[in-house]
Amino acid sequence: MNYSVNALVLKVQPFRSSDRICTLLTDRLGIVRAFARGAANIKNKNFGSTAQFVYGRFELYSTKDSYRIDEAAHEQLFVPLRNDLQRLALAQYLCELTIELLPAGTSSEEHLALTLSALSHLASGDRPCAMVKAVYEMRILALSGFLPDLVMCAGCGVYEAEQMYFSPTRSEIFCADCRTAQSVLNVLPLGKGALHALRHSVYADLPKVFAFSLQEQSLTQFARAAERYTLLCTDRSFPTLEFYRSMSGQGNL
Repeated sequence: MNYSVNALVLKVQPFRSSDRICTLLTDRLGIVRAFARGAANIKNKNFGSTAQFVYGRFELYSTKDSYRIDEAAHEQLFVPLRNDLQRLALAQYLCELTIELLPAGTSSEEHLALTLSALSHLASGDRPCAMVKAVYEMRILALSGFLPDLVMCAGCGVYEAEQMYFSPTRSEIFCADCRTAQSVLNVLPLGKGALHALRHSVYADLPKVFAFSLQEQSLTQFARAAERYTLLCTDRSFPTLEFYRSMSGQGNL
């Protein structure tokens, strides 16, 4: 069976001497692993279009349990990512997180749009890396079934207080009084800016999800909450995240 799909190359693995296996995030088929014969050869017609972070139109042939890339035409290359090691490392982490969270065959148009938007901001450098990372983490978790309840305090229902707290284990927020009264452990403090950022990242319309700014303290709180929630929901470590931390000079958030 033949498929014509829009897709982003999330990962590339060399195979044999000149072939590639590409992990694609497609608009119609979710994530698929597709064989590209001869694509590692610089003279091959699909060499440039089957590199990591390339977005384009892919012609796939499917057998019962595998895919083959017959043709690929690139539309976006995100070339600036390759000139900044920190942003490159973050882009690789976002791709690894996508592969972890999106099962094969799942409807993925929103995942694809989100990932393309994140890579565009990383390539242009118009948003801080920490902000792109935190927004992406929270939104892709929400799209993948890990939507936290950030509407109001889980104890008393207050929408906003001077100091709020996020509980990654309970996926809820608490005001200071309810956090104390209910003895909620392992919470993360959220000022108003960080709380607004968390809410925006999961509730805003997708085209506007990166359309805000934060002061440094709020961004630090937001980034810490997003990463802790991501690692708890996925229950695993990410080599690409460790590499990004080493490039950005960050320890564990």
